[in-house]
Order: sequence, then C-alpha cells, then structure tokens
Amino acid sequence: MKPTKQLILAFREAASRLRDVRNFRYNWSSTQNCTCGILAQCILGFKDGMEFRERYPFLGGYWADLAKSKAICSQTDLPILKMFDILLDAGLDIEDFAKIERFGLKPDGSYPKRHDVAEYFDKIANTLEQERKDSHETHKAVDSRIQRSCVPVA
Repeated sequence: MKPTKQLILAFREAASRLRDVRNFRYNWSSTQNCTCGILAQCILGFKDGMEFRERYPFLGGYWADLAKSKAICSQTDLPILKMFDILLDAGLDIEDFAKIERFGLKPDGSYPKRHDVAEYFDKIANTLEQERKDSHETHKAVDSRIQRSCVPVA
C-alpha cells in the first residue's frame, strides 16, 4: 500500500460512509457494499453501491480473486482489470485486497461490524498519513543535504 493522498482520502471517506448507517449500505457478502467495495466506491468516485452496480452489474466474488484475474464484465464487456488499474494507481497493491477483504472475519464465519471496519479504515488512513509525512520529511532532509553539497567552488 502506498501512502498516496488519494488513498488516504478514500479510506477517510469509506470510514465516514460506514458510520452513516442511514445513507450507506454495508454488507460483507455484497461485492459492491463490502469492505473492499466501499473503499473502491470512494476511489472510483461512485456515490454508492447502486452506482457501482450500474457500472459493473455482474461483478461478483472475492476481491482478492478478482484483483488477480483479467476478467471482463459479462454484461457491459468493460474490463474489470481497468477498474483495478485505477485502484492500483490510487496506491493499493494486489495483496491489499485480501487483507482488506478478510479484515475482522471470525473463525465462526461471522462478518465484521461496520463500526469495526470504519475504525480499521481510520487506522489505515492515519498510518498512511504518517508514512507520507515521514517520507516528505526524509525527502526534504535529503534535498537540503544535496543543495549544501552542490555549492559552486570559486
């Protein structure tokens, strides 16, 4: 996972949607409204799972498997891979889908509660923000050292 601004904002927005019980649906077994589905909605700019379903009507299955495939939507003939290209460009890695998808699954097969997923997304956003800040500070220090070492000789 890369600490991109887009990904941090998407995790924050997804957490907010998960907390909005009245206006946003959460259903772990629905590809459009599960943990990965809600995050994907935010990255792809969809207002909700219905808009997601309109664009990819027959998207189904596990996100980790879909991310590894080169599937084509049977209804729209749109490449599902193109959607994953957008998600990967935002900062996700293929392996992240399995981690996000399986977060909070219990040994008995029960699914995580939406507030637990919202907290998980907030923690990820906080971690990514810190990584981004640390990286920025490291780059500033390196740039400063380079500038000092490149002083012209008289």
